[in-house]
Amino acid sequence: MDEYLSVSRAAARVGFCSETVRQAVLRGELPATKLPGAPNRPWRIKLSDLLTWANGGKPAEEKSEAPGREDALAALLDESPEMTATPVKRPPL
Repeated sequence: MDEYLSVSRAAARVGFCSETVRQAVLRGELPATKLPGAPNRPWRIKLSDLLTWANGGKPAEEKSEAPGREDALAALLDESPEMTATPVKRPPL
């Protein structure tokens, strides 16, 4: 059986903001369904659809040649000389 997530849980699962996921649903980029009979009819997103969308449209099983968000950020921080830690001398109190 497929797992369905709310917009906020889906966003947390892939590391995006809820508004980004909601906008993707509204633009039709990310398939979602609304719960029948619920007062505000919240969106529910199938986990496999979410992972495919977050992976740039490729099924989650396929590995992309591009680095993931965490890998890209780590590489940026490691390679950027202005981001290296430098001791700061503080004046005495």
